[in-house]
Amino acid sequence: MDERMKFGLVASSSFLAFGFWMLITGSALPAIVSEFDISYTDAGILLSLPTFGFIFGAILCMTFVHKTGPFKLLSFALISVSLSLAWISASRVFWMLVLASVIMSVGSGLIETTVGVGVSSVRYKRTGGALNFIHSAYAIGAIVSPFVVALLLTTSDRWWVPFVLASALSMMVFLYSASLKISWAPAIRQSRKTEYGYLIQQPVFWIAIIGVFVYVGYEVAFTSWLSAYVYDVKGITMRLSSIFPALLWAGLFVGRVMSGAFVERLGYAHSLLLLTSLSSISVVAVLFSKSPITLIIAVMISGIGFSGVFPTLQAIMIRSLNSAINEAISIFSIAASLGAAFANYAVGAIGDVFGLGWGIAFVFLLILIELVLAMILMRKGEKQCTT
Repeated sequence: MDERMKFGLVASSSFLAFGFWMLITGSALPAIVSEFDISYTDAGILLSLPTFGFIFGAILCMTFVHKTGPFKLLSFALISVSLSLAWISASRVFWMLVLASVIMSVGSGLIETTVGVGVSSVRYKRTGGALNFIHSAYAIGAIVSPFVVALLLTTSDRWWVPFVLASALSMMVFLYSASLKISWAPAIRQSRKTEYGYLIQQPVFWIAIIGVFVYVGYEVAFTSWLSAYVYDVKGITMRLSSIFPALLWAGLFVGRVMSGAFVERLGYAHSLLLLTSLSSISVVAVLFSKSPITLIIAVMISGIGFSGVFPTLQAIMIRSLNSAINEAISIFSIAASLGAAFANYAVGAIGDVFGLGWGIAFVFLLILIELVLAMILMRKGEKQCTT
């Protein structure tokens, strides 16, 4: 097995675990709100503040990856996440829970950014396909996670149990990665001021940055608040409501498997327009559905619509640049984190004032903005966005 394949296995395994732990808080949110006796605004802080840890993780990657290579940083991230998840499970005061979540997000930011840099350094023949495959592993973890939460969440005071399991999973992935003994470390140059100057002049780079800010905002907010929404607004029980993020990510997984094949053929910008159009229709169906069956179908179709947007935007950006790719990937991850923080807090604040239904309606507004950005990319022409 060559070093390139080994890195692909470690990256996929890390993303599988990443998807598992990232869905726990949202799936267990009704229990956490009940157990800690917090408002939707406080819940929004719990969901949004850790994204600044994610940003710090992306900055750490940008600072050290040229010295260590992506594999060593990935290993460090897995250990730090395992320890912080154990801390989350031991937290019994709300602000300790928030602080532990922020530290966990530092490791998460390192994982996402380091894997992106690693993929660009390896230079797989099909960048979009490779990223979609790795993100499909994230989707598998995200599908399994809510079912595990529903299984373990027999009462609200057991909210912490899934975090213990996630901590063990992260440590297992680290031990697996260590057993592969990857010696390969691609040459990654240190950032230069001229490279940032080059990025500022690239219009497709800016569209991709705005696009990922908006996309991750609505994807993370919808995922994080979905359980609380169907519990409070649709009247579904706490244990069943915790499964809904899994339904969303089942759609995301199916969509990412499909998009890995059709994105390269259809073209990045056309694929983006198709996916965002599907998202807008399905989220409207979620808002107005009265039947549980209709709600389940609409949530799963929303997942398909969400599926290929992140890796497609990342591939559009990478393919449009002649240099400064590592810097661009780090900025891309920071923009994604800021979008998640903004949207998570906004949904919680809107939910406190107007009701959670209006908070989810805000998610629909973000999807419409993404649709406009996809149309702009279409007008820019496929020559800038594909191989």
